[in-house]
Amino acid sequence: MLFNLLTNQEKINSGLFWFVMGIGFIGTGIAIIAFLPQSLKTIKSKKTNGVSVLTFSFYTLANTLWFIWGILDLSFNSHNDLITILKDVIVIVANLPCAIWAGIILGIKIYNIYHYGEDCKKWKGKKNNSDNIKNKTVLNQITEKQN
Repeated sequence: MLFNLLTNQEKINSGLFWFVMGIGFIGTGIAIIAFLPQSLKTIKSKKTNGVSVLTFSFYTLANTLWFIWGILDLSFNSHNDLITILKDVIVIVANLPCAIWAGIILGIKIYNIYHYGEDCKKWKGKKNNSDNIKNKTVLNQITEKQN
């Protein structure tokens, strides 16, 4: 409560302000780093068997809306106010990469569903072992009938 009685310049000059901003920036970095390995793995492998379309739709939408809010808040409310600028930068920097990566993963998931079916067993034209065994059996039966 007492912190709210300070002027913006007094807040900026206090160690508590920079401690709070540091927590925000560290949280932003952790959020980005935490999502990066799974994103890169999914983007590289194109495998999305465990990805929920609904979850990633909401996640992409939420991150996109937070990013837009940060931009709008920055443009309407900053007025050279360092506190607002730093808070908005934290929101923007945290949500932009996560929205992009989640959107890419969602796009890959929708592509896989459209081209390979819900289970995505045949992603990139590859088949799992049970499909290969079934196809070999059918192929053997066809060649036996022809002979």
